[in-house]
Amino acid sequence: MIWQSDTLTRVLQSVLVVPLTTNLDRANLAGTALISCSATGPPEDSVALAFQMRAIPKSALQAKIRDLDEGEMEELELATDEALGRIEPKQRRLFGPHRPSICPPPHLAHVSNFSSGKRGPLEPGQLLR
Repeated sequence: MIWQSDTLTRVLQSVLVVPLTTNLDRANLAGTALISCSATGPPEDSVALAFQMRAIPKSALQAKIRDLDEGEMEELELATDEALGRIEPKQRRLFGPHRPSICPPPHLAHVSNFSSGKRGPLEPGQLLR
């Protein structure tokens, strides 16, 4: 997911991203945030790994999945602060491996295509493929 200011995104050829994993056990680590599945994606609950933030070329981005909701943005901001040492890690709740999912089947998830030429602005908090 993109995690940098609009200003930097407009002027740089690279973009800061936070990778996601579907390994929900990682949600117990500091510097992580839970990203819920939705009809538009991701197809499974995921964990944003702010402690693995990195720069990638804009050309590596393929498709926008969706914007984060307000709660997810707040959680990711907290995770980023933890990863950068600006705050002490909070106590994590445990997510078991058999957590029930309310996600739609993957074939119902909609993804818009970035390579269609209708790319639009890249903004912080966008989940991208």
